[in-house]
Amino acid sequence: MTTTGATVPIPGSSPSNDTFAIEATSFSGGVVGSYTLALTRFETPACVPVSYGQTVEGSLEASDAESRIRTDSRADCYTFSATEGDLIGVSLSSDEFDAYVSLLDASGETLISDDDGGLGIDSRIVSFRAPSTGTFSIEATAYAGGETGSYTLILTRTEASECTAISYGQTLEGSLDLSDATSLERTGSRADCYAFSAMADEGIIVSIISDDFDTYLSLLDPSGQIIASDDDGGEGSDSRIPEEGTLTIPSTGDYTIEVTSYFSDETGTYSLTLQRVDALSLMVTVPSPEGKVKPDPYARVPKGPPGKLVKKALPPKKTAQ
Repeated sequence: MTTTGATVPIPGSSPSNDTFAIEATSFSGGVVGSYTLALTRFETPACVPVSYGQTVEGSLEASDAESRIRTDSRADCYTFSATEGDLIGVSLSSDEFDAYVSLLDASGETLISDDDGGLGIDSRIVSFRAPSTGTFSIEATAYAGGETGSYTLILTRTEASECTAISYGQTLEGSLDLSDATSLERTGSRADCYAFSAMADEGIIVSIISDDFDTYLSLLDPSGQIIASDDDGGEGSDSRIPEEGTLTIPSTGDYTIEVTSYFSDETGTYSLTLQRVDALSLMVTVPSPEGKVKPDPYARVPKGPPGKLVKKALPPKKTAQ
């Protein structure tokens, strides 16, 4: 019989100088008989160069190279350059097949893959931090073998240097514009980026208000992974992380806040506030007009028996003008 299987990449940068061995055996012990062994080489698919901010319309065909990730699936390959620390976003969408996308390093090792991280059965890699400066490749393929059809691939980036510094107790006024970077979290939305340093076990609150658009907040850890998101945790369509109480910082490092809109291409002004909660008094360091510290009405405050925390009553909802 002829045995076939998935493609196996040859390790090393100069495989032609190495010798490899194939062992042909039986699944069950003591079984003997004749067999046919076939060895085939698959050429690495030629990669098409792409750049950050680019949208590519492509198509999987039966004549395309075989996927290095998904058995029996066809694949297209794209290559791009990245700088260490870049937050890379890749989305792959199709109305004709179940999309599957992978990000690979220069040696062909898979760094991260995704099946259904986008809408429905579309794929999306969100804010993957480039581990080094160099060339990376994207494999666009189908989850199931034999699927073909057209697709849309989008490559995005947010650089750490593009983030505005924000400190505890600070409120910053900003605005979303069509010229802003693409959101890592919300497809088609524009985004602003803010950075701050935090210590492990600190309690924080991130909030945003806007009269111009439906806000959306995301908090990313030092590795660039999203650890919290919120749409309408504040009043109306405003956002708050977390929806109530405080969020505990898991580890010491530099964190990133992404300010964006729930719907694509919304623009307008907003106010972003970052607060830290004192673990002992559970008071939030928010400057008042008199320069004193005042409590956050949404924070949990001690009341009743020692050690028991209850939520303070919320202020009245603001009414539409």
